[in-house]
Parts: sequence; structure tokens; C-alpha cells
Amino acid sequence: MARFRDARRNVNISVMPMPPLVPKGEALRHAVAWLAERGVWTPDLVNEACQRFDIAPADEEFLLGECRRMHEERLRAAAKPAQ
Repeated sequence: MARFRDARRNVNISVMPMPPLVPKGEALRHAVAWLAERGVWTPDLVNEACQRFDIAPADEEFLLGECRRMHEERLRAAAKPAQ
């Protein structure tokens, strides 16, 4: 591991791999918040969120599943007779 001296603080700084810019799971949270701001989720909107926030394929499948689930709930609510 290489070591460098920081002239301003006079301490050694070890060069280590950088952590990801966005913590694990944070991109998914951002995507869900972005989708929620837009109202009704559609597969196209989910795909746009996944590209915009660099979502992993497994998380994209999760979001698409939620999109389907919400769509089915809306259909059931619309088909339920008013009381």
C-alpha cells in the first residue's frame, strides 16, 4: 500500500480503494423517491429511473414488480363496487 505525506496536516495518508460514490441501497432510495414524485409508476418511468440512478438489474426487477403490483391494486380498486 503506497503512503503519501499530506503537507498541510503533516500526517500520512494511505491510498486505499475509494468507496462507492453512492452507498449501497441509496440509489434505489433515490429512484423510489423520484418515481413517487411523478405519481403513477409505469414500466417506461421505472426504466428511466433505473437509467437515471444507475440501478442494479435485481433492483430494477424489484421496481418493475412493484409497478405491476400497484397497477393490479388500482385495477382491483376500480372494479370494486361502490358501497
